[in-house]
Amino acid sequence: MAIGSSNQWDGREMGQMAESSFRQAGGDPEIEPAPRKPIRCDAEHCGLPAICSVDLRFFCVGHFISHCYDRLTACSAVPFRELDETTACAIDRFLQECSQQAAALVRPIRGIDNLERARLFDIFLWASEVASKRSTLTQPDVIDAAYRINRRGA
Repeated sequence: MAIGSSNQWDGREMGQMAESSFRQAGGDPEIEPAPRKPIRCDAEHCGLPAICSVDLRFFCVGHFISHCYDRLTACSAVPFRELDETTACAIDRFLQECSQQAAALVRPIRGIDNLERARLFDIFLWASEVASKRSTLTQPDVIDAAYRINRRGA
């Protein structure tokens, strides 16, 4: 293009530029990229497609439900005030991921029956309940009040 000409490209220059840019990027304009493979569930001996992730692992609906129930049982049994900071952060992160993923999966989509949807809703409620108890019990005002009440009774 000459200086002072209009800013419009003719089709030939544009095609040449696109082709040369593509070649410089290392691709061949006539070869299509390979189709992407679906992500599979990380549970042992499961080949179902993963539909969510929690704890840096991908799960199908059934394994997500069982993993969350196992982890929520463990989180509920842990005394809240006796955790080190790393464990407390890991539990808080799990509870947040768990409730977000369960909420996203509860929405009507194909392939999830009413029983699975009910279990996902139960997981959402349970994770939210444990998270709210943790946040209430880890606030300094609540801990100080509980300490004063326990001292009076002693």
